[in-house]
Amino acid sequence: MNYDNLHELINRYETNLDMLYNEENDELFKWRALYTWQAEWYKPKETFTSFAERYIAAKKDFGLFIDNSRIHPSSGVIKLWEKEPDTIESLFCNILFGEYSSISDIHDNMEEFLYEYERLRQKYFPSSWSYKIDRHSASVFLAMNEPDVNYVYKSTEALRMADYTEFGLEIGYGQSFRLLNYYKLCDEIVEALKEHQSLLDQHFSRLTDGYYTDHSLHLLTFDLMYCCNAYNFYHGLAKPVTPKPVRKASKNALSAEEAAR
Repeated sequence: MNYDNLHELINRYETNLDMLYNEENDELFKWRALYTWQAEWYKPKETFTSFAERYIAAKKDFGLFIDNSRIHPSSGVIKLWEKEPDTIESLFCNILFGEYSSISDIHDNMEEFLYEYERLRQKYFPSSWSYKIDRHSASVFLAMNEPDVNYVYKSTEALRMADYTEFGLEIGYGQSFRLLNYYKLCDEIVEALKEHQSLLDQHFSRLTDGYYTDHSLHLLTFDLMYCCNAYNFYHGLAKPVTPKPVRKASKNALSAEEAAR
């Protein structure tokens, strides 16, 4: 692990804290979203008339966390719930948020959730690709549900951080994605953040009423990765050079001397 690069990126995040947390950029919305999810989702079930009402109240402050002008996965949840309410509720409550005893179990729960959810989307809204839930969206739900255990994941941000910090384990993507290795990268970042007390003091001072105080630093870890990529904090940072693999010559290959003949 290249800790020099990691600590430099944390320093750049701290230097730009006022810009990141101001009204224009409002990266603090993530802690507001977490506060609202925790406050609403964990109310007694009888508080709401349905899963949909509970879900809508809980994700009210998500903002651009999983939706943007092109994709609307949070709306897709409601559209599919209208078709199969019991199935959607079970997918969230019994599978994605299901029991686990290890990070590998969380990974398996996520993959099962994504598979079954996509099967339903293709059944009812095959042309509405904007309703699709991907690993990023699923990881947001997991992190909102148990912020002390889970981390928000986004492929480009994770792989770029792993690259610049020379993280030694393969995170992968697609079918080769390894949630356990991603969580190990995040754990390393958490330990590095703990060494930046000035940043932590400033960060927690901004978490006023209506913002979740995330002492696990899990959400701050994701925000560091996200902001480093979105605001190009990597600029000018030496990127480690990965040596190219040496190909072994084929047994049938000609030697340089033979080829010259």
